[in-house]
Amino acid sequence: MKTNFFGYLLVTPNSVNQVDAISKDYWNSIAAMELENKIKKKNYSCLIVCIDCSWWFRRKLAKKIGIPMSKIYNAKYLKSPENRYRGFDIVVTTDSMADDTFYGKTKVYDTPENIPKEDIFCSEVVYAV
Repeated sequence: MKTNFFGYLLVTPNSVNQVDAISKDYWNSIAAMELENKIKKKNYSCLIVCIDCSWWFRRKLAKKIGIPMSKIYNAKYLKSPENRYRGFDIVVTTDSMADDTFYGKTKVYDTPENIPKEDIFCSEVVYAV
């Protein structure tokens, strides 16, 4: 698959001005993955994961992108604290265990200072900043 497609789009409250870029990356990834799924009999999909974003921001994002809010995951943390399960790391771990066609490349719509690469549980991380 081409390098500019992503399995995860990681969104934070700081991403509020990047809704157009998120939408573009989502649909580009979905289109590429559909083609890949047909050709190679894979099961790739692109997920949007919001880290501690408000309900209103997620609703605005869903309306702008044109997908149901149920397709936008909400996580409270990057790394789940002990005995808590609302982290991005849990989403990625569950995804990779459930399907051998897991595509762990992530695009982050924030700065490396706010979302450190070492805190993201994925194979490859790209920042949109």
